[in-house]
Amino acid sequence: MSLRSNGSGFLTNPSTGYTKHNDSGLCAILSFRGLILILAMCFVIGMSLQALADDPELVTVNWQDPPADILPEAELEKIRQLNQIWNIQFETELNPAGDTVALRAVHPEEETLKGFWNFVDHNKGFVTSELLDMPVVETAWADENYLVSILEDENDETLFMAGTNKNNGRTFVEDNPLPVSGNVLALSPDASKLLVLAPHDRAQLQKQGEKRESSKVKTITILEKMAAFDEQDGLEITAEDSVLLQVDLNNMDVHELAVFNAASVIPTASFSPDGKNLTVVHNYMGKHIENIVRKGGVVESLTHVHVQEALGLLAPSENPLHTNSSILFFDIQSLENPQPKIMEARNTPGFYPRFPNNSKPVWSPSGDLVVLMTQHPAVLEGREKPVYIKTASSSYLIVDNELNIHNVIDSPPFNYPGQIPDINWLSTHELIFELIDGLDMAVYHYDINSGSQARLYNRGYIRSSLILPDNRSMFMVVSSADQAPELLSLNLDSGEAVHLTEMNTQISLAAGVAVHPVEFTLESGKVRKGYWFAPENMQWPPRNERVVFWQNGGPGDSMINTWINRVEAPLTLLPRMGISVLMIPLQERPGWDSDNWTELVQGQNFGKIDIDELADIAMQLKSRG
Repeated sequence: MSLRSNGSGFLTNPSTGYTKHNDSGLCAILSFRGLILILAMCFVIGMSLQALADDPELVTVNWQDPPADILPEAELEKIRQLNQIWNIQFETELNPAGDTVALRAVHPEEETLKGFWNFVDHNKGFVTSELLDMPVVETAWADENYLVSILEDENDETLFMAGTNKNNGRTFVEDNPLPVSGNVLALSPDASKLLVLAPHDRAQLQKQGEKRESSKVKTITILEKMAAFDEQDGLEITAEDSVLLQVDLNNMDVHELAVFNAASVIPTASFSPDGKNLTVVHNYMGKHIENIVRKGGVVESLTHVHVQEALGLLAPSENPLHTNSSILFFDIQSLENPQPKIMEARNTPGFYPRFPNNSKPVWSPSGDLVVLMTQHPAVLEGREKPVYIKTASSSYLIVDNELNIHNVIDSPPFNYPGQIPDINWLSTHELIFELIDGLDMAVYHYDINSGSQARLYNRGYIRSSLILPDNRSMFMVVSSADQAPELLSLNLDSGEAVHLTEMNTQISLAAGVAVHPVEFTLESGKVRKGYWFAPENMQWPPRNERVVFWQNGGPGDSMINTWINRVEAPLTLLPRMGISVLMIPLQERPGWDSDNWTELVQGQNFGKIDIDELADIAMQLKSRG
């Protein structure tokens, strides 16, 4: 197979005739605030070490041999008690019969329950299975009784197919590996097709069944935040050309769909419910980055990535985050000469949209429509051009197979920036959104025929959920600072929530946390809302009480009412110990409008406005006693 570059994010494949044009560069983000903080920390640490150098009481603590507990036994017991909770995680979608799901129930000291739960016929009980102990990368139901799983050998990254009987929990793994391996992107809902991203120069060898040293596409991480030590804060892009391969799991035929240039983000993909259509989200970072990664070198975070874009020096027409973002639509019933329809962000209505890398397209039950998420840049004071590094809003397009846009959802809270909601179809014209809405997570109903929306639930943090379309209901594992996780059933018409379990009730009662909504009007006239998590026996309003004013990490991280007892997030821990926690999300927290999200980076606000607001609120607390 011969290939030639056309200077774009795709290579021209003569067998498919598939090409796409784009061009532009991308450079690094430079965080001036980060540099200032690092310098300040170095100064303080240096001064502290100098002071300690002459201190005869200096004590060195070995992290491998820490000192004995210094808290009283009664307080240690309180902390231990907070950790003795059950957690439930749904591991699969519903089976076609709509009565069974694989789940995991975990407790720190009890045996973990792993297997299948039939929530309609309780006589069948809980069927344990070894499947959830295996290296599963994708699952889908072949029929109402058999779950198909794709397993990855942890030694050589070979892929295997397995089947599990939900009635007895037995798993059978195929002896022969799949004919391809690589980055598994999607398994069709009917378990008949698998989509894999493979290294292009080794894909032909894979199709011939030859051994390869590495099956995954080589990648590097472009840093997007100041924390260079945390790869999760970066964007993973390919360092070599890659190819989309689809495997027919019925006959093991392999089809090549498209070839991507290096410097592409690992695609996100989803099949329609009937397995006949496929959508792939593709973002290419541009020729400039491609020239760097092909050499196998390290991308310098402060010189090559996002600088021009973050400083507002790139026009949208020259910005790869907009111009090189696209959705590929494949009709996979005919793959002799696959010619995808392409929806390009540059030609999509809206304010210079892009398709985010981590938002998976969501197909309707009929396979006629698909929900696509778009993000839109911020227009910031002091920047000449729009900035995508701080996307200011989101919208959702309802699109058919011919790329016709039927609906656009861009109303609050759906358009709030900073998060990727969970989206499910309830029927052919109804959507269910799970997202952060203010201080809690919420469940919203949206009717695409009428455009009407309704908030059905808004309390605490939804840890895991499962939609039951036939019952028009939803299972949710929900927690809050005053309530350890419990399983709830939510009526998706009335919004009525019913507790199905009391697995952690006694621990919730023992924690004794009271949640008080509060708000503060700042000198600027803006109102900041929050929660005061207090010991339940503390008088309200409090007088002369200790309170920790909590912010979760740096800007960008979510702040939600949830059961959590870590030192870094003591919402439940400190009230149990008699100390209140005040949670007020300031700028750039998911769940609030665009102004709140972008205010921190407007003009000279960075490193100033959030600290000033925190001080304003602290002084108000003091003045109120």
